[in-house]
Amino acid sequence: MDAVQRTLNIALLEESEADVCGLAFALLGEGHKDYRYGYIVRAEHHLGAGNVAGVTIKVLCGDDKVLVVECKRSHQGFQRGQLQIKGYMINGGFPNGLLICGQTSRFFSYNPTDDNAVPTEDGQYSNPSELTDIIAGIRAM
Repeated sequence: MDAVQRTLNIALLEESEADVCGLAFALLGEGHKDYRYGYIVRAEHHLGAGNVAGVTIKVLCGDDKVLVVECKRSHQGFQRGQLQIKGYMINGGFPNGLLICGQTSRFFSYNPTDDNAVPTEDGQYSNPSELTDIIAGIRAM
C-alpha cells in the first residue's frame, strides 16, 4: 500500500498523464488485477488533439474483457474522459470502466450483451481519502 500512496502523491502534482497511469497500475496491482493474478494489462497510446498522447489501460483475463481505464492528468479532462470511457466500454465490450486522475476515481459499469444497455456511473471516490474503497472495487470485478 505504501507504493500506491507514493504513486498517488506523484499523480496529485498533475504534471503528467503518465503519472496517473502509474497510479492506475499500482491500484490494479493492489486490486489483484495484474499478471500475478493471471490478468493481462495493456497500455494503449492514442494521439489526440494537439498531438497530445492519451493512455488507455485494458485489463483482460484470457479472452475475457474485465476493465478499461482512461487516465487524465487532472479534472479538466473529466468531461471529455467520461465520453471516452463510455465509448471504449461500448465499442470494446468492457463491462467495467474507470476514469481516473490524481484526485478522483470514477467507476462505470455496462452490460455488453444487452443491445439496449448504456454505461452507467457506479460511484466516484476521492483518491487521497478512499484508496481502500477504490482497491476493493477493483478486486470485486
